[in-house]
Amino acid sequence: MSLTFKILQLATPNIDSYAAYSIASVRGYAKKHGYQHLVQRSRLVDDMHINWTKIALLQNALTEKDVDYVVLLDADIILTATALHLEDFVKMGNEATHILMPGDTPLLGGKRPNAGMIIVKNSPEGRGIIDYWLHAARHEGKHLADTHPRNQLVYWNFVMPRFKPLQFIIPRSFARKYYPVYDYLGLRGGFLWHVTQTNEGVREKYMKRLYEQHRSEMGDLQATLEALKEATQGLVKLVE
Repeated sequence: MSLTFKILQLATPNIDSYAAYSIASVRGYAKKHGYQHLVQRSRLVDDMHINWTKIALLQNALTEKDVDYVVLLDADIILTATALHLEDFVKMGNEATHILMPGDTPLLGGKRPNAGMIIVKNSPEGRGIIDYWLHAARHEGKHLADTHPRNQLVYWNFVMPRFKPLQFIIPRSFARKYYPVYDYLGLRGGFLWHVTQTNEGVREKYMKRLYEQHRSEMGDLQATLEALKEATQGLVKLVE
């Protein structure tokens, strides 16, 4: 019996100008493989930075028993190899693996995960990791919870040391940060490009470019924009 997956994204209306490309990309992928796809349109955590709503979104989804794995994808990613199944990543780990993330840009030789893509097993261990992540952000890691990159700093310094045996780091070749020079070098994102430029206009420009390059594999942009326009609060289901 095949595994079941629920894909989540956080995209508040103020970032729709670029997030719509990501959501259309993921929507097409979810339809292709029969995954659920839901987008959170508003805050779940009022007293913390908006990025912590992503972890709360994971936490909420893991209380439901309708899927084997919950996947969080940032709203600034574009999928580029839609033939890959999410199960292909799960198979990279083993029976002891309950959370998978791609490797982050190496720093001082350290091997650390990037939170732009998070795959969590819907298990007591998986739920425990996410519960502690949000707990640490409010308590022992509070001093890092509002310093960029917030989610990752708390994870690297508090969650990973405690749960490292349950973690698998997906090779960076599957999820690279995007830079235009890669187009000229012929370098591809593997599974996705992560467009992390801080200027929203630049981010929108690059995401549109990537969407157009992979249009045949993307979901319908106009239909996605209409769905987002109709839902500006709460959790919206784009693919059942």
